[in-house]
Amino acid sequence: MDHKKIQAGTTKRLVLILADKPCEAMTRLGQAKGTKMYDDLEVLCKDNLPNIQTWWVPCVPKYQEKIKIADIRKHLPFITNVINKLNPNYIIAMGRDAVRALEELDGMKLPEVFSCGSWFDGNFTSFVETFTRVQHEFRGTLYPIPITPNLSKIMMHAERYKELAIDFEWNPDTGVPHSVGLAAGKWCGGFILTDQIKQVILRAVRDKNMTVVGHNITADCTKILDYLGNDIQCNFMDTLLLKRELDFSNKNNGLKYLADRFLLLENYWKEITVEDFASPSPKLLRYTAGDAWATLRLWDTYYQKYQKDWQFMDVARRLDMEMVLPVAHMIHGGIKLDKKELVKQRKKLHKEQIALLQYFENNYDINPSSPTQVLEILQKKHKVKSTGVDVLTKLNTPFAEKLLQYRKVTKLLTTYLDKIPDLADDQGIIRCNLHLGGTVTGRMSSSNPNMQNIPPSVRPIFQSVFEPDGCLITVDASQSELRCLAYLSGSEYLINAYNEGKDMHTLVSELAGIERKRAKVLNFAYVYGSSEFGLINQLIMSGVPKNLSAQTVKLFINTMSEIGIADYQRKLIDKAKGLGYIYSPYGRVGNRLKTTQVVNYPIQSFSADINKQRIIQMFNLLKKYKLKSRIWLEFHDAMELDVYTPELEQVREILKNEINEDIPDVLGKGINLQLPLDVKEHGVNWE
Repeated sequence: MDHKKIQAGTTKRLVLILADKPCEAMTRLGQAKGTKMYDDLEVLCKDNLPNIQTWWVPCVPKYQEKIKIADIRKHLPFITNVINKLNPNYIIAMGRDAVRALEELDGMKLPEVFSCGSWFDGNFTSFVETFTRVQHEFRGTLYPIPITPNLSKIMMHAERYKELAIDFEWNPDTGVPHSVGLAAGKWCGGFILTDQIKQVILRAVRDKNMTVVGHNITADCTKILDYLGNDIQCNFMDTLLLKRELDFSNKNNGLKYLADRFLLLENYWKEITVEDFASPSPKLLRYTAGDAWATLRLWDTYYQKYQKDWQFMDVARRLDMEMVLPVAHMIHGGIKLDKKELVKQRKKLHKEQIALLQYFENNYDINPSSPTQVLEILQKKHKVKSTGVDVLTKLNTPFAEKLLQYRKVTKLLTTYLDKIPDLADDQGIIRCNLHLGGTVTGRMSSSNPNMQNIPPSVRPIFQSVFEPDGCLITVDASQSELRCLAYLSGSEYLINAYNEGKDMHTLVSELAGIERKRAKVLNFAYVYGSSEFGLINQLIMSGVPKNLSAQTVKLFINTMSEIGIADYQRKLIDKAKGLGYIYSPYGRVGNRLKTTQVVNYPIQSFSADINKQRIIQMFNLLKKYKLKSRIWLEFHDAMELDVYTPELEQVREILKNEINEDIPDVLGKGINLQLPLDVKEHGVNWE
């Protein structure tokens, strides 16, 4: 790895690394030594990539805070000369400015180019993965999978180190697991899921000192609840969540990708097909053993190599791992489909859909599902060139109103009422997929179906699994994101308003002299990073005349400056530009975000993490009191409870007296602000 002249006839492959900003120790060719990235890369190459040699080149000659395109162009002759002289096999462009430099070499024949995060991202993970891609066909050792048929050997290591990686495989048609991969210490193995193996797994998950590791461990945990029981005491570690937390710039989270590109493991998944998952063949057992081994090694790699990031994201990581079991219980328990209510809603909407179709046929002789026919009418009558929702809302005509209503009814039928019944099991239970790492802010997401996005009008088709002795309850944090904004911005105006029983909408209404309902529209849009133009448009869409909208927004923006929110947002944006990323109070990192996303990122992330803390607290309290009642859904700033009616009063008392309503003082500024709960009891059906 010494930066000396490449000798003719060398068998080594040369990788030229073009850095976007040279650090102060790297102000001339070859002086990357002494930097953390150089040292880490040297270890990587020495251990795994003996046929690789690197050469470092900055895209500008010396360190400077901001790089202009003119600075890059002045340095291009030097870069060109280096490329021509060295004739590298590959080029890695580190960051935006390095990519810009290569773009300026238009017309020059270059070798294959790869790009990754900036030198200053502090994200060595992204760089390692990029680097291992460029040497895929000539790297040195591929690490074998140390498979043993001896279960006792694996579990002996699990007991010694208190670590066990696990990976279930199941029949894709029935969903019934038939085999499992286990890895601990220096060994792994694939086993048919016999009663003996089940007992081994049960002993592990009932050990409060054991850490059970998986890639998307929630899915495996759900299978444990399904077939092994719910007496789970162990700690969980999810390498999928770790990947998303520690390497936010790389979107590929697949275990096979990481095993191949990052861990340098042999291709243990070779020749595995979909049909192989139907039964536990020797080939599949080797495959699931490899998955368990890759998971264990990945966790070890993250823990060993990224200590700084590991500590920085400590709170977020612990929250996510503590959420694994509650989320598995949510998925496992599901929610029940009310078939009578479903039929009722279908009939009503089909009737409404038919009436709307007749309206368009009788009055306009068109099919409202045809964009071409709709656009023709809009162009003829209103001189518009789009059928978008924004355009139709602004038109405010009978045609536009009926068209929007038709689209709404059709979506409710096709997206929800016609599809959701197919997802129910024989008992009428629907189990959606919940994803802990679903968003970069830490908010959860759901799918199949997306229960977090079910329209209010459709919700009554879902009912308690305890029906008729059930009651669904929504526990919502009152103005969660706006209260988090008050806390994070440190705005005395806003903090005092909340402590005095007011809210942000009332405060802004009073200070700006605008109606509360308009202040509410603007507040939410502003928190999500909307521009002045966007704010004006929000008011216009809510029915406010254009001239009045512009005047109202001006008053609003002045108020945001007065109470310190505008200054807070400017500082966030400047910080994100300087670092290349933004982070939440609990250490979640957002990268490559738009300005609008930067503004909202810490607020939404903080709010989501507070909600997770409450879910964990509620889950543990329900478990402590041995109640049948359960959490069945996380809903951004809320949790949905399915309560067994004989326990209703006890659940009410828990919510009133035992759930913490304080916003955690993570800034250490002694800010006292509460996030009170709004509790709504629906009855047996969700409303």
